[in-house]
Amino acid sequence: MHEPTEELVLRLMQDDAKCALGLMKGKERSDQMTDHELALTEWARELRHCACTFEDYKMAKSLATAVSHDGVSLTAATEEENRAFRDRMIALQLGGLNPSTPDQLLGQKNAAMAGLTGLVGSFNTVSEQSKPTDTIEVRRSGFIETESPGAESSKVAAARNLDCQTHLECVACMEAKPSFDVFKATCSHYYCRGCTGRLVRDSFVDESLFPPKCCRVPFPLPTVKAFLDEEVIRRFEEKTVEHNDFNRTYCANLPCSRYLPPAPMALTTRLCPSCNTEICPTCKQRAHAGICVDGEVEILKMAEVEGWQRCARCRNMVELKGGCNHIT
Repeated sequence: MHEPTEELVLRLMQDDAKCALGLMKGKERSDQMTDHELALTEWARELRHCACTFEDYKMAKSLATAVSHDGVSLTAATEEENRAFRDRMIALQLGGLNPSTPDQLLGQKNAAMAGLTGLVGSFNTVSEQSKPTDTIEVRRSGFIETESPGAESSKVAAARNLDCQTHLECVACMEAKPSFDVFKATCSHYYCRGCTGRLVRDSFVDESLFPPKCCRVPFPLPTVKAFLDEEVIRRFEEKTVEHNDFNRTYCANLPCSRYLPPAPMALTTRLCPSCNTEICPTCKQRAHAGICVDGEVEILKMAEVEGWQRCARCRNMVELKGGCNHIT
């Protein structure tokens, strides 16, 4: 929805809540609040909270746009100040003075600009008008290459240094992404937001890819959560339960085949929440009357004849067609 439309809808809802509360006054005892009045009061409070959030969003967006447009100019000015500071330190040393640790002083001076520098890099979407005219290409490594073979301008150098500090290369798509939008795996490799979500979603389809990992080290869920939406996080948590369940139960309705989380052993039937099919938790088939017909004995006899082996973890049958007996 367009922002002005959202603001108008929110204002109209606030007016409605205020009007409704005004009509309630004088109809009940002043020392008691009816359920209707309590609901209206809570609704009005929620609307005020939404209005404050909306105003904060507009302010943050305005600041981000301003920093994005002026980022290169601010960085170039900072670099010029740093050069002047270094020149002064050299002049003091040549004059016989001994300024203590000029690098530390410069670091303290730059610390005040660190937050602004990170913010500029986060919104490094400078318009074509504000880009240097001699810039022709931004490479994947984050460096800016110019047409001129000679010395680069201070603005180009500042933009190049800033881009190197605030952009990291994704090992999946090999593109430089803003550092705030990059996930660092346990093995110190970097993945952008899009590739992280794609790896997680692919692991839901192919169980051999779950849990999603890099260099054989699984992604830690608390860290990767910030790069996933709520639906993917919910499926990730459900898939984790399924992955750690050694006695899994799936819906006996083949078109559904949904995984059913562990339940108390006292239950005689399980109900699939998707298709409402009742499943027998013992034989994993559709619910039935009487004692379960144990077909596992027949399968084990067939496995012995065919030379199959049973996975010690998931209890599924495995047929070896080639290679050694070590299966990972």
